[in-house]
Amino acid sequence: MRNVLLTVLVFVVCFPFTGIAQTTDEKASEQEHKGRNMFVISPVIGSDKNTLHSRDRRGQPIDIEDTGLEYGLFALYSTTHFTVNNFLFFADVNDADVFGDIFFLNYYYNPESRITPNLGFGYIYHKIDMDQMEITVKTPLPKLGVRIGVPEWGMSFNPYLAWTSEKIETTRGDRTDEALLYGLTVNWHWRFLGADAKYYYQDVRGQDEGYNVFRLDGNVFFSKHFGITARVDYMEHSTTDDLSFLIGPAFVF
Repeated sequence: MRNVLLTVLVFVVCFPFTGIAQTTDEKASEQEHKGRNMFVISPVIGSDKNTLHSRDRRGQPIDIEDTGLEYGLFALYSTTHFTVNNFLFFADVNDADVFGDIFFLNYYYNPESRITPNLGFGYIYHKIDMDQMEITVKTPLPKLGVRIGVPEWGMSFNPYLAWTSEKIETTRGDRTDEALLYGLTVNWHWRFLGADAKYYYQDVRGQDEGYNVFRLDGNVFFSKHFGITARVDYMEHSTTDDLSFLIGPAFVF
């Protein structure tokens, strides 16, 4: 059975940053406010447990599970007010080769303030290659939120509202799904340690369905320029559920 839509749609992965970007950016916030730019790159590898929701020949619902390797390359460039990150990934699961690119740009009006508006825009591209079908997914993601800093706790909170119009192109036809996303990202850092937790609820317009996404990332830095990052993702979608684990080195410049 082929995976019609592998939900590595991380959005991502990516509100307001992707994994390493969030905790690394928080850790270097003081330097950034003084005008220092930062570049991060991190190759990661791990596994993805995919549960495909399908139907058998009699039309009865069935779940098909498979676990496969996932590879990724993350890059971040951050200045005082802007953060740009990009995540390339490849996964092999449920007999489907999935290639994707997740791009995000975030703007913070006053990073030194405890409370500052946050504007963001992302674009997600996926190509899913199966024996008898190819699927292309194109997802623009405008985002509006507010960042609340609590420096005495080494924490920040980022509630946000996002909208997406996800276009899915297949050999059997095209469709567009519109949805609102309600999310919260919490960051914590202390010396060489960092962690962030992300949750959002995807409310699909015109359907009595909603999906949950939760992501937990942890980072340990051994110096100003090198560390290890690990992440656990749980994602729900109309056709699949995914539970993945990724780990790799993080290089900061």
